Amino acid sequence: MVNKKYLGFYLMMFTIISEIILPFVLGYFYPEFNQMNNLISDFGSSGSPIQNTFKLWEIIDGSLMIVAASAFYFRFKPTSDLLAKLLTLAIVLYAIGDCIITGIVDRVQSSEPTVTGQIHDYASGISLVAILLGIIILIRLYHLEDNQLMTRLFIAILFLANLALILFAAPKLPIIDQLHLSYRGLNQKVVLYLLFSPFFFTSIQSLRNKK
Repeated sequence: MVNKKYLGFYLMMFTIISEIILPFVLGYFYPEFNQMNNLISDFGSSGSPIQNTFKLWEIIDGSLMIVAASAFYFRFKPTSDLLAKLLTLAIVLYAIGDCIITGIVDRVQSSEPTVTGQIHDYASGISLVAILLGIIILIRLYHLEDNQLMTRLFIAILFLANLALILFAAPKLPIIDQLHLSYRGLNQKVVLYLLFSPFFFTSIQSLRNKK
């Protein structure tokens, strides 16, 4: 039987795997979806044949991630209670902003700004800041624990994630957009995989070290 103290790490790993396979599973039922160019949020757009499935999937993943957040608090509480609380808050904010709100708010593809579109964009922005701060907090926590391997690994991941973010945001950046970089769908997946990885690795490390 799984110890309740470590259940959150299993839930986090499950949720991350679920988020990774989501576009490929739903893409099978959405022939017009292009994995290289389309954004994952396109599954939730009005007119999408699997809109409701996507929205439910995201709400479930977000809820599981919120439950999983407590495991990270108890894992790092002995190292720094304040940083452990901030890390937990970052995970919860990400889960709400990028998963639950995405599942609740309909995304309307329109050239004109819409209320729901702005809610979706603001929530995504807040969740992105939250998960980046979460990685920075993890780096600090592992540094306090003198775990050089995880510290250096997460610094490298953070650097690569920011580089991938620049490529993903290229169409909206005045100078870089002139390069006409494509494959936003692929870039988005790379960004998400990099951002998820520190929490996945932390879950594995915590489960391996449990007594």
